[in-house]
Parts: sequence; C-alpha cells; structure tokens
Amino acid sequence: MVKRAIFFIKQFDVNLWVLALGWFVGAMGFAVAIPFISIYFSREIGFSLFEIGIFFGVLAIIRSTSQLIGGEFSDRVQRRYLLVHTQIIRGVSFAGIALAIFYDLGFWWIAFFLVVNSIFGAVFHPAANALVSDILPP
Repeated sequence: MVKRAIFFIKQFDVNLWVLALGWFVGAMGFAVAIPFISIYFSREIGFSLFEIGIFFGVLAIIRSTSQLIGGEFSDRVQRRYLLVHTQIIRGVSFAGIALAIFYDLGFWWIAFFLVVNSIFGAVFHPAANALVSDILPP
C-alpha cells in the first residue's frame, strides 16, 4: 500500500504537488471563511439572509467575470508569476478580512477584502489549470 502511494506520488512532477498544495490551501481558506462571514453579517451587522444572498450572488458574478480576465492573463503572463502573486494577494486579503472583523471596521471593508480575494482567486484558477496541462505528460 505504501509502495503504491510512493509510486503514485513519484510519477508526477514535484511542481504539480506544490501547485496542488497551494490550490488546496487557498480553496480551504475561502471555503472555511464564507460560512463564518455569513454568520457575522447576520449577527453583528444585522443583514437579512436575503441581503447576504444578494451580496454573495454579486460576489459570484464578480468572480466569474474575473475568471475570464484571468484566462487572458494566464496566456499573456508567465503562469508561475501569476500563480505566486495571486496567492500572496489572497493571503493579504484574508488577513485584511480578519483585521476588519477584529477592529469592527464594518461591512464595506470586509466586502472590499472579499471582492479582492474573489478576483484574485478567480485569476488564479485558469493559470493553475493551464500549468497543470504544461506539467503533465500528454
């Protein structure tokens, strides 16, 4: 069993595993944050579920549009550069969300950092998909 796992891991380039780890961390950070932000919007700011749904719906539209732009960028800019910088910006935006909540800066600062996070997360995905196709053999 262990030998099969080691064989599986070694059969792919180490860059694929680094990319997968970065992708996993970014996705988990976003997935873990969203439910708690929804609760925060409801309990602390006083938004209704409808208003929270509208906000996250608009955020999804922004994310979808950003993915189109990210696809163009991933064809024009070096992919590794794009991947590293989008993840750094996402990390800073996660910290910004935490600080905005900690210092009770209100909805607009949290929304700003969520939008930044969504934009750069969406720009990351096309570049990551393209890099996977570059790394893996046909």
